Amino acid sequence: MSNYLLTGAGFSHNWGGWLASEAFAYLIGCSGLPTEIRSLLLKHQSGSGFEGAYQELRDNAGVSPRAKEHFRFFNEMVVGMFFTMQQRFPRLNFAEPIVRFLARFDAIFTLNQDTLLEGHYFDHAMDDSIRQASGGRFLGGDIPGVRSLDDKITFSGRLMPDTEFKLLERRQPYYKLHGSCNWVTQEGGDYVVILGGDKEKDINRFPLLRWNYNQFRDALNTPNSKIVIVGYGFADAHINELLIEGTRYGLRIFLVDPAGASVLDKRPRDRWKELPPTDLMQILEPTLDGFSNRNLLQTIQSDQIEFSKIDRFLNEWPFTPSITI
Repeated sequence: MSNYLLTGAGFSHNWGGWLASEAFAYLIGCSGLPTEIRSLLLKHQSGSGFEGAYQELRDNAGVSPRAKEHFRFFNEMVVGMFFTMQQRFPRLNFAEPIVRFLARFDAIFTLNQDTLLEGHYFDHAMDDSIRQASGGRFLGGDIPGVRSLDDKITFSGRLMPDTEFKLLERRQPYYKLHGSCNWVTQEGGDYVVILGGDKEKDINRFPLLRWNYNQFRDALNTPNSKIVIVGYGFADAHINELLIEGTRYGLRIFLVDPAGASVLDKRPRDRWKELPPTDLMQILEPTLDGFSNRNLLQTIQSDQIEFSKIDRFLNEWPFTPSITI
């Protein structure tokens, strides 16, 4: 039985990272923003947000040199946003309770492109802390398939050739499913950041991301696996499909989200009574072994009552009450 962690933007939000709506507010305020990009951002504000604007700019990039320049400009704005977050994250590494929590997982998967975990947990300086927190199971962490340019995981890294994708023995793997703001390709030095509405197609452009995606599938399809999902809004169809597929192998889920279990309900708020439950709800809700809608950071550091729910999920499955009525 394996334990996995999947993080979305709501995880980094615990340390000040921006959610999608807050990222929109940052981008709309960037200096030198062309009028066309500003209009496009506002157009998508109430719908798919800045990712919708990103998708439209990318789709139009081949129309004209100006459109191509607009996409290049916006892409650099987005990458710059993540680096701004990196510079503003707390400077100290994670405290012991956070390290103990993270070290419990056989692997950590993320949909985030920020570098919070690289700078505060998967940094080589944290190897001894990870070793102690995991009881010697891990000797440290690793980001498979990425070669650092300066021996510091936090900064730029190049993707390795696909013949070099492998797991290091006794290292806790960290898989970034949608790329990272500090990753560049071997050829051309292009940023490896997956945004917009056609992520699965873009993932297939990069051998490492395809490999990461398959590692995620294999993890979820390991019989009777458990996954803690923190701060993911269930808006990516390709991720939802893998979670649904995993339920056929006995996957169990614990959610950490302010919306609780209702984060699975994607029906329009003004029509939810008249519309039937979606497949996402019908298939995943029966796999839930609990959820927490409290702040994860506070829960780990000081709310032992709430943390006991996560602890129970990781230690006991299936849960059977010890009290007989």
